[in-house]
Amino acid sequence: MNPTGSFNNSRINDIKIYSFTKSAEISFKAFLTNFSDNYKSNWNSQEIYGRMDPIYTFKNVVRTIEVAFDVPSYDMDEAQSNLQKSIWLSQALYPVYDSTSAKGVNILSSPPMFRVTFANFISQERSSVGLLGWISGYNFKPEIDSGFFIDPDTSSINPIVPKLYKVSFTYN
Repeated sequence: MNPTGSFNNSRINDIKIYSFTKSAEISFKAFLTNFSDNYKSNWNSQEIYGRMDPIYTFKNVVRTIEVAFDVPSYDMDEAQSNLQKSIWLSQALYPVYDSTSAKGVNILSSPPMFRVTFANFISQERSSVGLLGWISGYNFKPEIDSGFFIDPDTSSINPIVPKLYKVSFTYN
């Protein structure tokens, strides 16, 4: 029996990340270790001659979500799958470029935009649609003390895979 699989049979606890540049989605079992949802109101201040206090006008609200979670693996197959997801996510952080043959110049055609959902923590209010944004500060950290799965097939792409790694990112 796979304890990491039975934890999440309903899939409601998945952190789902859709990449618009890759037109694909991955999901991680959410063994959440940190979550912070931050809102910052920005205001413009205008000093007026003859007034003691400035006049403030509302500018915008910026929301950042900090997420951290553990990704454990029960066996080599799950570890390989989890590692591929983390590689996919790190690759999705880069934009897509089109090259023009006339001048040999690469032009940004698609920035690395994402839609992230996690239960009712990261979603549009009262819907299952994730928020559109970008990921900054992505961190992938193998937990060395937990050990590794070692594939006896030396031709394997990933012969050594961590049993547990930690992921964190900031979603804007």
